[in-house]
Amino acid sequence: MFIHSISSAQTIITGFTNTFPNNGNTGFYPAPSLNYWYSVYPDDVPSAAGDYNVSGTNDAGMDFTGDTNDSGSMYVYAPFTNTDDQNVFYITFSDLGKYDQSEQMQIIIITNISWYIHVDPSTRPDTNGNYGTLSGGLISTGYGREDTTYLTIPRAATNGWVLMSETNTNTFIALANSVDSANPYAAYAFGVCFDQNSEGQNPDTYPTNTVIFWIDNVTVQTATAPPPPPPPPTVSIAKAAPGLNLFAGGTTALYNREDLETVASDYSWVGASGPVSYSYTITNYPIATNDQFQTQIF
Repeated sequence: MFIHSISSAQTIITGFTNTFPNNGNTGFYPAPSLNYWYSVYPDDVPSAAGDYNVSGTNDAGMDFTGDTNDSGSMYVYAPFTNTDDQNVFYITFSDLGKYDQSEQMQIIIITNISWYIHVDPSTRPDTNGNYGTLSGGLISTGYGREDTTYLTIPRAATNGWVLMSETNTNTFIALANSVDSANPYAAYAFGVCFDQNSEGQNPDTYPTNTVIFWIDNVTVQTATAPPPPPPPPTVSIAKAAPGLNLFAGGTTALYNREDLETVASDYSWVGASGPVSYSYTITNYPIATNDQFQTQIF
């Protein structure tokens, strides 16, 4: 089922489940919102040459529950080669099109993203018998790919459906901060974004071969309320020194200047009736290693 209401305006949702209903289709059929996004896939499709936002495919004949009468799964095809490649693909929460942002979710309250995966037995495994790693993250409303932990696709995935899940809530808080560090509570996503690549995510640069798998029952769960904001920073208060204190700053760049100016403007020696002197007393400089100070009167 989909947890959503269709509207021309943006709808804020607090939960999402996609079981990939087949809507009467049989076999392979166009997916409403699956999109290969700047992936290795278009390189293998002549009709998609130069198009790095190619629509994906669902498979009505593969379903996690085994009931293919009502739903299927997302079919993922990635023709990896022996070069650094990536396969990035995402689905929208609305399922109304690959760019549709009519349904959004607040990133900071997300607690879990999970999905079931089944790898085609014809796919060659890595040296450990597994199938590389896959990140189940988010695509933010600014079209940013927000990756989470790269989880290992286990060898058992060729024998049947295997659950994969990102459950570290701090990961989603960090994602919200990466989207909007000034106000992470204002960071929103409009879909789930997956990433499998051979660009350093795997120690043996796997995969270097075509990888085929199915994904089903993609679920995003949220907390009932956002986490509290972080506590304010600890402030250390130094003992006050008598007199006027100027602070050069511990991270101030070289040639920083601190100035004092008199309120009145009639302190000139020009035209004075007698000798004029000027002075002030500096009790100490907070000179740290490699620091230098110099002082002038103008």
